[in-house]
Amino acid sequence: IGGMYQQRTETRDMLISQHRDLYLAIIEGRAEQAREVSTRHLLYVQEVLEEVRQEVQRVARAERRKGM
Repeated sequence: IGGMYQQRTETRDMLISQHRDLYLAIIEGRAEQAREVSTRHLLYVQEVLEEVRQEVQRVARAERRKGM
Protein backbone atom coordinates (compact mmCIF):
# COMPACT_ATOMS: atom_id res chain seq x y z
CA ILE A 1 0.00 0.00 0.00
CA GLY A 2 1.49 3.27 -1.09
CA GLY A 3 3.30 5.17 1.59
CA MET A 4 3.51 2.42 4.20
CA TYR A 5 7.28 2.21 3.81
CA GLN A 6 7.41 5.90 4.65
CA GLN A 7 5.94 5.24 8.08
CA ARG A 8 8.11 4.80 11.14
CA THR A 9 11.34 2.85 10.72
CA GLU A 10 9.92 0.02 12.83
CA THR A 11 6.91 -0.23 10.50
CA ARG A 12 9.11 -0.37 7.42
CA ASP A 13 11.39 -2.96 9.01
CA MET A 14 8.44 -5.11 10.03
CA LEU A 15 6.93 -4.99 6.53
CA ILE A 16 10.23 -5.93 4.91
CA SER A 17 10.68 -8.79 7.36
CA GLN A 18 7.16 -10.06 6.76
CA HIS A 19 7.59 -9.88 3.00
CA ARG A 20 10.87 -11.77 3.24
CA ASP A 21 9.35 -14.46 5.47
CA LEU A 22 6.39 -14.87 3.14
CA TYR A 23 8.61 -15.06 0.07
CA LEU A 24 10.82 -17.73 1.66
CA ALA A 25 7.87 -19.79 2.83
CA ILE A 26 6.40 -19.75 -0.68
CA ILE A 27 9.69 -20.48 -2.47
CA GLU A 28 10.47 -23.32 -0.06
CA GLY A 29 7.02 -24.84 -0.50
CA ARG A 30 5.88 -24.35 3.10
CA ALA A 31 2.23 -23.62 2.33
CA GLU A 32 0.91 -23.67 5.88
CA GLN A 33 3.64 -21.33 7.11
CA ALA A 34 3.05 -19.04 4.13
CA ARG A 35 -0.64 -18.93 5.04
CA GLU A 36 0.17 -18.07 8.66
CA VAL A 37 2.70 -15.41 7.70
CA SER A 38 0.32 -13.84 5.20
CA THR A 39 -2.48 -13.74 7.78
CA ARG A 40 -0.22 -12.06 10.35
CA HIS A 41 0.99 -9.65 7.68
CA LEU A 42 -2.52 -8.64 6.65
CA LEU A 43 -3.53 -8.09 10.28
CA TYR A 44 -0.43 -5.94 10.80
CA VAL A 45 -1.17 -3.87 7.70
CA GLN A 46 -4.74 -3.31 8.92
CA GLU A 47 -3.43 -2.14 12.30
CA VAL A 48 -0.97 0.27 10.70
CA LEU A 49 -3.64 1.67 8.39
CA GLU A 50 -5.97 2.18 11.34
CA GLU A 51 -3.23 4.01 13.25
CA VAL A 52 -2.65 6.25 10.23
CA ARG A 53 -6.39 6.92 9.90
CA GLN A 54 -6.62 7.87 13.57
CA GLU A 55 -3.61 10.17 13.28
CA VAL A 56 -5.12 11.91 10.24
CA GLN A 57 -8.35 12.45 12.17
CA ARG A 58 -6.45 13.76 15.19
CA VAL A 59 -4.52 16.25 13.07
CA ALA A 60 -7.71 17.36 11.30
CA ARG A 61 -9.42 17.98 14.66
CA ALA A 62 -6.42 19.97 15.89
CA GLU A 63 -6.42 22.06 12.71
CA ARG A 64 -10.15 22.76 13.07
CA ARG A 65 -9.60 23.87 16.67
CA LYS A 66 -6.86 26.25 15.56
CA GLY A 67 -9.22 27.80 13.04
CA MET A 68 -11.92 28.53 15.59
